[in-house]
Amino acid sequence: MAFFLPDVVDGFLLRGYVMAILFAFLVFVLCKGVLAIYFHRKRIQHIKRLPIMTGGNYLFGILAEIPGPDERALSFLRDVLLHYPRLAYGVIGPFNVILMVNHPEPMKAILQTSEPKPFRFGAYKVALPWLGEGLIIAGGKKWSRNRRLLTPAFHFDILRQNVAVHNSSADVLIIILRCAFSYDENVHKLGQSHPYVKAVQELSQDLAYRYLRPWLHSDLLFALSQTGRRFSKNCRFVHSIADNIIRRRRQTLKKNENKEKNKYLDFLDILLTAKDEQGQGLTDKEIRVEVDTFLFEGHDTTASGISWTLYSLAQNPEWQKMCQQEIDQILDGRDSDDICWNCIGQNFAMHEMKVVIGKILRRFSITTDKDRPVRHEVMVVMKTEAGMYLKAKLRNNI
Repeated sequence: MAFFLPDVVDGFLLRGYVMAILFAFLVFVLCKGVLAIYFHRKRIQHIKRLPIMTGGNYLFGILAEIPGPDERALSFLRDVLLHYPRLAYGVIGPFNVILMVNHPEPMKAILQTSEPKPFRFGAYKVALPWLGEGLIIAGGKKWSRNRRLLTPAFHFDILRQNVAVHNSSADVLIIILRCAFSYDENVHKLGQSHPYVKAVQELSQDLAYRYLRPWLHSDLLFALSQTGRRFSKNCRFVHSIADNIIRRRRQTLKKNENKEKNKYLDFLDILLTAKDEQGQGLTDKEIRVEVDTFLFEGHDTTASGISWTLYSLAQNPEWQKMCQQEIDQILDGRDSDDICWNCIGQNFAMHEMKVVIGKILRRFSITTDKDRPVRHEVMVVMKTEAGMYLKAKLRNNI
């Protein structure tokens, strides 16, 4: 009997260790749950006076009422907003809140607020590993400081020199790479198969997939999932692209620091050389975050905006004709059909879109393809399920 005593003791000790670990894990989960409930109640106490979207259940919230991230979801949300003409809030999963705004007055109040963005939960939180605390997600003093440092990059004298690039390329990613980063490689030859474009598409899909599944709002569960692993892999890839662009530019600036400066400063030059009131510049991580933000927000959103604008004009030929008449009036009598700075004004937030759309409408009339209907796919940026097919007919008077 004494011979087996050590084995029995070891067995009891092992089970004791396992039980202690399980107990500690359960306590940790319980504490996290209590804290989540506390902060959730604290967050919503300020908006309880607003109308709340009804339906759903406690676990999924209003997501239980949304058929899926497609045409049905958009139709459902339009019906909901008909009942709430100004704004309403709803619960996404057990702990996240979404505010749906359908009127310019409450939207104006939101855009003018100086309150920090809630990047510790909700849509901002899930995008944080990808975009970091750049201008899109950062708030408060950090946003104000970085915005001041980046302001010279959007000066009219710099933007004016980019219009020639917009005229020579209809690919938005190429426009961004050449104008903002002086990065001139054969991206257009790969198109949608370019690794960066593919990675951004998958990141957008994964963000939407995670946001619509409350159990994946947990960082741990998402990291263990197949979607989470793909998301992390793509984050590392797009970060490496940004790091490579920054490293090459640092080398170029260092090599040319004693030479005459005959080249205008682009977005990346300003990021690398900007200093605040204390003489402190942006850290390498802050620069990479802004580069990631600019590449995504400048490329994907602009490309989507151009596509849906052309689609809307194809659906509304009378408005398309009015746009073409305005473009013709501006360009008639010129030696070139290039869109110049004076043609598009000083609204720099849309000058890429104006140039690309203007050049297309100058030469072509756009109609929809009735044999290939467009179906929306709800992601971070609105996409289509199987592409957008439009017919372009060469205008006779051009």
